[in-house]
Amino acid sequence: MSGKRLYWDFYLTPYAWDWLGDEVYATMPQAQLNGRAINPPYGPHREVVTYDFHSSILTYQHIGGGAGTIKRGDRLWMFWEFIGSIPGHGAWRAISCGIP
Repeated sequence: MSGKRLYWDFYLTPYAWDWLGDEVYATMPQAQLNGRAINPPYGPHREVVTYDFHSSILTYQHIGGGAGTIKRGDRLWMFWEFIGSIPGHGAWRAISCGIP
């Protein structure tokens, strides 16, 4: 976290590379802050399977109304889906973290 903005990045594993194929379509259909749904802070896009999937969050909007800025003690949960270039192959990843 830098300047109250939370940054993240991750790579898929070599096992996932083999399973998904050369390219993936990545989306984040769901995210929550402190157990309440927020608009996911990650736009869908297509990348090579070895891509460094990264982004950050500072402000958020609750689904159904309300907004805010992340703060110390918040709990963020994010869920990604990946559709591989091999037909019928996909994967998902979920991460939960506390804001320090």
